Amino acid sequence: ADGAQIQAQSGVAASVKKENAKLYGTPALEYRNYLRSYAAFKNLPDTLERIKALEQQLQSLKDSLSS
Repeated sequence: ADGAQIQAQSGVAASVKKENAKLYGTPALEYRNYLRSYAAFKNLPDTLERIKALEQQLQSLKDSLSS
């Protein structure tokens, strides 16, 4: 599409339809989505630990309510 910008080494498998699109990564994502995804990816180990702790707390609450 007109005005599309594709960063180096991005994986684009089809025609870009959106004008002025900014794509990055493999597979290519909208640039803002790529930045948000990368930020979440960097925090993934901590996020997984928090989820496990919350699941344990939830299970403890369920167990205390059922007894």
